[in-house]
Amino acid sequence: MTANKNISVSSVSLPANIVVESRNYSPGEVVWSQGPITGSNSNLTITGCSNGYHVGFLYTGGGEKTASVDANGIVPTNIAGLGLRIYAQNQGGNYDGKHPIDNAFVSGDGSDKDHTLKNSAYFVELVATGGKITGGQLTFASPIAQVEFSEDGSESGRGDIASQLNLSSTNVAVKAMGCTADVSELNFDFGKVDINEFESKTTVGGAPDQTINLACEPGTNISFYIQGPLAQGNNPNHSILGIMQGGLTVASGVGIQIDLKAGSYDSAGKGIPLNSFLQLFTSTRDGDTITGGAAANEALTFSAKVAKVEDDVTVGKVNTFATMSLSYN
Repeated sequence: MTANKNISVSSVSLPANIVVESRNYSPGEVVWSQGPITGSNSNLTITGCSNGYHVGFLYTGGGEKTASVDANGIVPTNIAGLGLRIYAQNQGGNYDGKHPIDNAFVSGDGSDKDHTLKNSAYFVELVATGGKITGGQLTFASPIAQVEFSEDGSESGRGDIASQLNLSSTNVAVKAMGCTADVSELNFDFGKVDINEFESKTTVGGAPDQTINLACEPGTNISFYIQGPLAQGNNPNHSILGIMQGGLTVASGVGIQIDLKAGSYDSAGKGIPLNSFLQLFTSTRDGDTITGGAAANEALTFSAKVAKVEDDVTVGKVNTFATMSLSYN
C-alpha cells in the first residue's frame, strides 16, 4: 500500500504557559484542550490495501510510545499529575469518527479498495491524572502521534503513514490558591455586663464586631477552624468557649459565644461550632471554568457575647482564648 500524496500533518502550538492551580485535581479533569486541528493534506488517498489491512493509532516517541494507555485513553507526560489524551478524526475507511490514540492496531473495514482521508484532524487534551500537578517544562517527541495503515498490524514497514501530529513544548506554571488576611489577632472587650440580664436572656453583652478582610485568588476554597476550651454545662452545640479559671474573682456559669458571618455563611446567633472544620467558600471546576469559591476580596465579620451555661451565674471576670485557622486550596 502507498499514499498518493504527502502525509497529512497537523501541528499544534501550545500556549507559552499553561497555568494550573495548587490543589488536588480529580482524575480526568481537562486542564487544556484544542481541536479539531486539520492536517496539511486535505485529500490523501491510501492505495493498494488488501482486505486484511489494519490501522494503527500510535504514539511515536518518548515515554508516550511505550506507556500503557489507561481506560480513559490517557498516557502520562513528563509532568507529574498531568496526562495526555489525543483523538484522531477523518482517517479513512471506517475510522472517520473520533478514535483515541491508544498504541494499538485495529482491523480495517475488510475491503481492498482505496481509502481517502478527507480533512484528517486531531484533538488534543491535557488531562489531570489525580492529585497535584507539578510545574515545569512539558515536552513531547515530534511527531507525537500518527495514524498508520499496515498489512500485518504492526510497525513492520509493510504499510504507510497517513497522518501525524506535532505538539510544541510549553511551561506548566502552578498558580497558588489562597488568601492574605489584614489582621492576625482579634480582641473583644466586653466592658461590664449586668448579671441580672441573665434572668431573662441566655446571651448578654456584646463587644463591638470585628472583621478580618481577605485578599484572595478568586475561586479559592476556604475552610475555618476555631480551637478552644469548651464550656461545661448547657453547651449542646459545642459553640461556647469556657472561661479561664483561677482565683475568687472569676465569674461562673457563663462562657463566650463567637458568631461569624462570611459570604453565604451566617451562624445567626447560634455560635460557631468549636474544634471542627467549617467550609466557608467552596468552588466547582469544569476545565478552566471556576464557579463559586472566594471572590478577590472577602470579609469575615465576628461578634461575641457572654453566654449562660448554668442556672446559677456569679459575678467576676470573664476571660478566654481561642485559636482561629483559615485553610486554603
